[in-house]
Amino acid sequence: MRLRFIAPWADRPVGGVLVIHELAEAMARRGHRVSIYHVPVSEMFRKAPRSRSGPRDGDRMEPPDWYEFDPELDIRHVLNASLEQVLEGAPVAQSSDDAEVVFGYSPGMDDRPDLMPVVLIQGARMLVSSDETEAFRAPCPKICVASWLVDEGKRHGVPEQQLAHISPGIRHDKYRIRAPIDQRPPLVTYCHNPHLLKGASVAIAALEELHRSHPDVRVLAFGGGQRPRGFPNFAEYWRNPPQDVLVNEILGRTTIFLQPSLVEGLGLPAIEAMACGAALVTTDNGGSRDYAVPGRTALVVEGHDEMVAAMAALIDDEPTRLRMAAAGADHVRTVFDWDRSARLTEAFLERYLAAPQAHGRP
Repeated sequence: MRLRFIAPWADRPVGGVLVIHELAEAMARRGHRVSIYHVPVSEMFRKAPRSRSGPRDGDRMEPPDWYEFDPELDIRHVLNASLEQVLEGAPVAQSSDDAEVVFGYSPGMDDRPDLMPVVLIQGARMLVSSDETEAFRAPCPKICVASWLVDEGKRHGVPEQQLAHISPGIRHDKYRIRAPIDQRPPLVTYCHNPHLLKGASVAIAALEELHRSHPDVRVLAFGGGQRPRGFPNFAEYWRNPPQDVLVNEILGRTTIFLQPSLVEGLGLPAIEAMACGAALVTTDNGGSRDYAVPGRTALVVEGHDEMVAAMAALIDDEPTRLRMAAAGADHVRTVFDWDRSARLTEAFLERYLAAPQAHGRP
């Protein structure tokens, strides 16, 4: 197949962009012809056509430097692209064999029989509701990275045959158990995000209370911004840690990973932490349902008090923590695998191309 991915350009690691890059590479490894259109964020939600196309947001001549694309894969990069360039990237089809799948949708595709759009749904309840509704109701199939997003699609009135749940993967050569989980000093980490739905205030309050009862436990947070104002003095904060530091010095030594979010499309940091051997304490935030099996692979909590109690219980009960960490690592190693994701995506796209109307494409 010919596959075209539309990826927002990001100057630092962003989970949703990472998934697009990884899926593109996984499909290229299976022999498909892949192009990635790196589009400035200002283009992504634009409705009105422009009178011209061309560079946006400066002259960026390279793919994002925080992601290492495999040089052995023959992937075509279209840099600093406009939506017009995305639409103009292929000739009008002469037969069904000429169709190209586009991961992304624009109304301009409705008159292009050579383009077969697919919407990659990676979240909900985080953007303007009208934008989310438009994405779910686009006249094409939707691939959802988490099972709860399929339910969200149905809530928006999307027919079931237009929805597919395909879990993304993680790089298991990178995110894996390095330090033995039974030899790690207590370390609680979490990924800080100031968005209200990410639960930072609840997490900080819970960590402060945990510190009062367990002052010897090391606490560490990492995130993309400056150290949060009012962040407790006893806690470490790493801003944009390099990937090797994140894997080796942070997640690779974590005993408990805290995910306090009210909403998560999926929650890649939690999955990566589990793969590195951390026991997970998480809210029931939507995405966590695909990897947080209560009492087996994670402790699932509701509110501040349960969060504190769950972390304290895992610190005080090492056998339970070790059992949960091992089960969590096994689970994410099986479910969140890019080869598996690519196989499932390939099979779904084959069904879509064979019967477009059944999947919502006129």
